[in-house]
Amino acid sequence: MGNEKHISKDEYLDFENGAYKMLHRANTEWPCLSCDFISGDLGYDLSPNRVIEKNPQYPLEVYSVAASQASVPKNNRLYVMRMANLHETMHDDDPEEVGDETEFNEGNPVIIHRSVPIKGGVNRIRSMQGTPLVAIQSEARKVKIYDLQGLVSDLKKCDITQKIQRKGKEIDLEPLATFSSAHEGFALEWSPLQ
Repeated sequence: MGNEKHISKDEYLDFENGAYKMLHRANTEWPCLSCDFISGDLGYDLSPNRVIEKNPQYPLEVYSVAASQASVPKNNRLYVMRMANLHETMHDDDPEEVGDETEFNEGNPVIIHRSVPIKGGVNRIRSMQGTPLVAIQSEARKVKIYDLQGLVSDLKKCDITQKIQRKGKEIDLEPLATFSSAHEGFALEWSPLQ
């Protein structure tokens, strides 16, 4: 127990796989400070006030958005991702817990994405109540709103079994609206009332 201050040089912090029903890792070209989920017509709600289903049907499929903070402003990207074939991983490293009736690791997760070049690192990204209408707040003191429905539809059409269709594509997309601010901001949220 503890944190990095309480460990010696030959020790390191790691996660306990049994603490999570499902744990998958993903990387982007540049680090992302913020991400959000797009639920759309997926049949479950990923908004902040969601009710988590106790017995989800695996494999799961999730759509998400993230935006980068690259060291050079012109290298930043807004990522729209489809994470598919997500299986339960809780007992993957415990052979005693995996019985004959339960099949774990039934194939690898698949992550496909589309990216949109943007200027300036993004401090915060938020989807409007789980829809593909997304707002980003950048270090360039701007809030931009994007309609990502076309990119989400493109990702939905991809056959995840065909590697050629899973390649990431870069798409030029203009924002629907841009708002300037006097200060750089780190908080952004859509109103649930308007």
